[in-house]
Amino acid sequence: MEKEDKIIPSHSLSDSDKSTLSESENINDDNENLFPEDNEAALITPDEAAFNKKINRYVTYLIRDENKRILCIDSTQRVGDSHAYFGQEETNYHDFIMIIHWNTPAPTVPKRLVGKYYDHKFFLYSNDMTNELNWAIWDTPNSQPEEFLILIRAEYVKTEDGVNKYKYIWNYKGKDIYLCSDLVENEREWSWLYLSDKKYSLFSQHIHYIQSELIKMLCQKTWPNITFKYHKLRIMDRKYCVISDRTAQYIYKQSELKNFKYRQESFDCDDFCYIYKAQASKEAYISNERFGYALGIIVGTNKEDQGHSVNIYINDELKVKLIEPQTGKIINGEDWDHRPTFILI
Repeated sequence: MEKEDKIIPSHSLSDSDKSTLSESENINDDNENLFPEDNEAALITPDEAAFNKKINRYVTYLIRDENKRILCIDSTQRVGDSHAYFGQEETNYHDFIMIIHWNTPAPTVPKRLVGKYYDHKFFLYSNDMTNELNWAIWDTPNSQPEEFLILIRAEYVKTEDGVNKYKYIWNYKGKDIYLCSDLVENEREWSWLYLSDKKYSLFSQHIHYIQSELIKMLCQKTWPNITFKYHKLRIMDRKYCVISDRTAQYIYKQSELKNFKYRQESFDCDDFCYIYKAQASKEAYISNERFGYALGIIVGTNKEDQGHSVNIYINDELKVKLIEPQTGKIINGEDWDHRPTFILI
């Protein structure tokens, strides 16, 4: 395999909605907003809207409060009737995170909030509605009186740092009740989820796990002129955890690939890819993720029929991204100047 210098565009983490072209970075090559708000709806074509609706059944979410804590279940027994609370992901609360199954990222009509903790399914209930302050609890389906089942509608409030923020509202006997968590300046590690008719908190939804079928759909959307049959796209597992662009760069840093130099035939582009992929698997293991990262290797050829391989991943905005493991530079999949010939995830 021969070496050839190429330029690869880089994705700026400080401006995650834009791609910038690097004019100076030489790469050793080898020869061989899915869920828009109403005010954005005019920018979405019918085909895009249909695609967005179709993919929702393949996605699960995490819910964060304004302190960036994640919705959890207060249970070490993995059974029902347990308080709902928000905990910091970086602490030991990581083991109690609730994975949310919604058929839309932000329901505008009342929907059950269905959570999954290990292999158990839970609905969100109110434990009582006789007090001024009432707690939200997780319990198994149909285990509490129907009147205490919390049906949430999400009311959009604002976009902050690129993240859409919502009120969560439950209409209880004709009265709007708001879901709340305490917002504190010192970002306390946890807060109960409670209900109030006098105040509200803001929450955001974040894509976490995806089913393997969605990866093929996203690749097909990114490269519509390529038919991804089995011999071109191999997906090894059933579910995957998406990652942020920042996590992708963290994996690159941990891999220490910046300390390795390209060697023709003995340590070329595919070797860089193998090491990056292996490091990603290690990081998912260290983070105690239930599923591996939606990350693998992509091989392609350019107009001169010269081959190259880089790493491919699905980010937390459901975008297909590529990272050059020789430099750590990130681009959008559609901006790659090679035609994909094989993908392994």
